[in-house]
Amino acid sequence: MPQIPSYKPRSPRILGSSLQGAIFTLDDHPTLELKVQNISASGLAVKGFNLDKNLGSSFKAKLAIDNLDLALNMILVRRSANNVAFMFEPAPYQLANFILQCFPYELRGQKLIKVSAENLKSNSFGEPNWYYDGRENELYFLNEGDKVVYFRISLNGKYIEYYPGYPMQVRRYDSKASNMQKPGTRTVDEVITLSDENINNIVRFVEHIRFLDREICREILSSISNSKAV
Repeated sequence: MPQIPSYKPRSPRILGSSLQGAIFTLDDHPTLELKVQNISASGLAVKGFNLDKNLGSSFKAKLAIDNLDLALNMILVRRSANNVAFMFEPAPYQLANFILQCFPYELRGQKLIKVSAENLKSNSFGEPNWYYDGRENELYFLNEGDKVVYFRISLNGKYIEYYPGYPMQVRRYDSKASNMQKPGTRTVDEVITLSDENINNIVRFVEHIRFLDREICREILSSISNSKAV
């Protein structure tokens, strides 16, 4: 995919799955509503669109998402046969504030960093993987190839534990009493039930974990969406 050599993504990206209501149009094609593939405070990408213009070309565009309507100046920074990416010039401060306010779970997911396997204790049930933000949010799972045999998620005061074939366990945890330096170590108390909103927030969180294998991600998300907590 051709790309301006000096261009580097500068901000966390929100994926299109979280942008169902976003409408993006170029002023040169005002009747063509383009599907936003991802967006950040510094730019956005659209898919299913071919733009035969030189990299570095300038465009005027409009973006409508929720109650935010923006007129944008944009620079083409990347393109392929079916995808194009633009950088905002200048970056609209309203969009940065909007992302912070409306996509907290996506941003939390992007803050997770994969801990080196050398620092994880081996497990006879599968290969251990730990994504952690250094505070209280994490994903820990065991896998055998593409098959997830166990996972735990800590997010926003909730501790989710799952073995395939068994009901998903959901509890509240006390972050102050937890050992935050070991995967999955949480002092938990009451068993709770996840609401549809809770499940949606967890999906948004997991989906935005950087460098998480897509097949593994899909399996975890499917388990979360299809399981009934007890």
